Amino acid sequence: MSTFFTFLVLSLLYCAAPGPTMLMVINTGLSSPEKKRVFSCVAGILVSNFTMVVLISFGLGTVIKDSQYIVQFIACAGALYLFYLGVQSFVNSFKQSASSRNNEKSRNLPFVKGFLTSITNPKLSLFYVAFLPQFFTGTYEYNIELFLWGLFYISIVFFVMSAYGIMAATFARYLFGESTRKITAVS
Repeated sequence: MSTFFTFLVLSLLYCAAPGPTMLMVINTGLSSPEKKRVFSCVAGILVSNFTMVVLISFGLGTVIKDSQYIVQFIACAGALYLFYLGVQSFVNSFKQSASSRNNEKSRNLPFVKGFLTSITNPKLSLFYVAFLPQFFTGTYEYNIELFLWGLFYISIVFFVMSAYGIMAATFARYLFGESTRKITAVS
């Protein structure tokens, strides 16, 4: 099996595994079947992945790998952010008026939520620090090759997360129907 095919299969499995990022995309699709909100969330995830690729490819990977404190900080920041999102979602579920839902939609930026959820996800750091370097073949300089593998992984993330989001938005549209959403927004 070639290195490329192995990387492709393992990356697809890793990306498709449940985690906070996937749940954020599904939640965005279910809460608003507008595809632009889903793609905005996915864009935030892609920017966070690109940020990690650049940082890991050009030296920060060694620092993160060798410092348990940084790994713990990233994990704690991610847990706190997810707790904040959970509390926010719980509190907002009690707001019944259509105007409060419309205000919430304008305030909650899917791009920012996608970015913060992904960048604080320890799974992302683990992937780039522990998993990605295993595919170094020596074809290019180490940093350049990690960067190229990272870009390839980002394209996989785009397709997998977009598929999850579009399926969730389609399901929400099918389950609730466009007419139900329009009536709720008017009342």
